[in-house]
Amino acid sequence: MSRKTIDGLGSFKVGTHEYRFELLPPLEVIAFGNRVIKTAGGAIAGLLLNRSELTAENVTKALSGIDAVDLSALMKEALARCYTPTNLSLADDANFNSWFSEHPEEMFQTGVQAVYHQVKDFFPNLPGTPTNS
Repeated sequence: MSRKTIDGLGSFKVGTHEYRFELLPPLEVIAFGNRVIKTAGGAIAGLLLNRSELTAENVTKALSGIDAVDLSALMKEALARCYTPTNLSLADDANFNSWFSEHPEEMFQTGVQAVYHQVKDFFPNLPGTPTNS
């Protein structure tokens, strides 16, 4: 499995919208991934142990016990590398506020997906990641 893409951007869908994101370089994933483990490691482990699907309901239940400040910081950092379906950078506060004012129902799920997609390739046992056999 490789993180290389043709244009250097990954993508994920929330509802009918496709968001694109810049992949963190592996050296940056070390620090980011460790913060994800420290902040959400128990929640991720719970999802894995229960073999839960990454549905909004399951993720919400799992994340409900996480410190809000820490989770917000992770989401903001990951979202800053994302682009809206109209190719606006979410690193720009005006773009972020405008987009999610129009699509508020997608904000939290997009944040969680942004974090997940930055680290999933480095944790091969996460749901939705290929495993080596």
